[in-house]
Amino acid sequence: MLRSIIRPVLRPAARNVRTFVTSSVALNETSAPTQQNTTRQYSETPEELVQKVVCDTPASDLAASEPVAADLQAQLASEFDSLLGDFVRNANLAPAFPELNPPKPPSAKKSGSDAITTSATQSSATADRVRHPNLKTSHPEAPYSSQETYLRRQHQARVLGGLGSRISNVYRPHEDVLTPPSSAQTSIETLLAAGAHLGHSVAMMRASTQPYIYGVRDGIHIINLETTLVHLRRAARVAQEVAAAGGVILYVGTRPGHQRSLEEAAARSGGFYVQRRWVPGTLTNCREVSQHWDRVEVDMGDVPTGRLLSPRVKRSLVKPDLVVFLNPVENRNAILECIQVNVPTIGVVDTNCEPSLLTYPIPGNDDSTRATDLFVGVLSKAAQKGRAKRLASFSSYRAQAQKQNQAQAQAQA
Repeated sequence: MLRSIIRPVLRPAARNVRTFVTSSVALNETSAPTQQNTTRQYSETPEELVQKVVCDTPASDLAASEPVAADLQAQLASEFDSLLGDFVRNANLAPAFPELNPPKPPSAKKSGSDAITTSATQSSATADRVRHPNLKTSHPEAPYSSQETYLRRQHQARVLGGLGSRISNVYRPHEDVLTPPSSAQTSIETLLAAGAHLGHSVAMMRASTQPYIYGVRDGIHIINLETTLVHLRRAARVAQEVAAAGGVILYVGTRPGHQRSLEEAAARSGGFYVQRRWVPGTLTNCREVSQHWDRVEVDMGDVPTGRLLSPRVKRSLVKPDLVVFLNPVENRNAILECIQVNVPTIGVVDTNCEPSLLTYPIPGNDDSTRATDLFVGVLSKAAQKGRAKRLASFSSYRAQAQKQNQAQAQAQA
């Protein structure tokens, strides 16, 4: 070991050690210009070369030396190690003295985020190679191929697709047509989302609609939705009781956007609808208008009885038990006919409509398809509830009647 060779030299007096260090420095400076040809100049082995350098100091000087202090000895040892290390490295003798060339300390660890990113990237690349063995990766400096672009989009959609907030309680207008809310589920928020609060301009106002007006904004009347909600629930209750009693409900809406909601409402409540045009005299001149109508007798369960009708019944007046108007202004003649034959009516009353013509007015925006879809959906939902109640009662009544008939037949037998 080099340390075992150097330690005996450090025991002499300080002056002799300084002489030895000076000679080693001189030797190092002398060998520096010929650094490129060191392999040919040094014929001795590295151990012999160091022994030769160490033994340059005369033995008489080493014998007459004095003890050296511990701190000075340590300082001289460190200086000698550094100087000798420079000499060995310059002379290409480093492989022979590994003690003078300690291994480099390991590089500092990467930060947590960098390590996580690197591990995640490696694991993702490994997973991609497993899932897609036939994928050909492009050069790092080349643009992504179509396969890589597709996979990157899938990865981004999978990772980033779940980010962001989830919005609940969102207004969906199409649900008012297909699955409308009940009168109890309808709120002022629902009416406001449908635009039922918007009336007409101030110049088109009718004085009879003053109790339904909340105020004015930008020259347009704002309808009080609290009043609208009260009137809507009252009309829904009427429709429910009429359907529960087996009455016929007729829905009238002659605007292009009313057809889908009218069809769904009539099918839901078992009623009828008029969408294109109200034929004048449908109620007041029913015998002439209804001559070509097919009449069928049905029971309380809406099942045809199959019995033949008498001529008197065929000539009788056929009229609905309740008429619902979505645009009363355009169907004023139909409202007047209902008044003449004493048929109750329900209608959406805007600020330019006369509410006294209707039996159960509902203040609201009749120009908004969303609002009218909501109104007719709520009314038909109530009628559906009444109809279901009637069918359940009739089914139980029929089952009870069948049991009584069977008991009577067994008693007679």
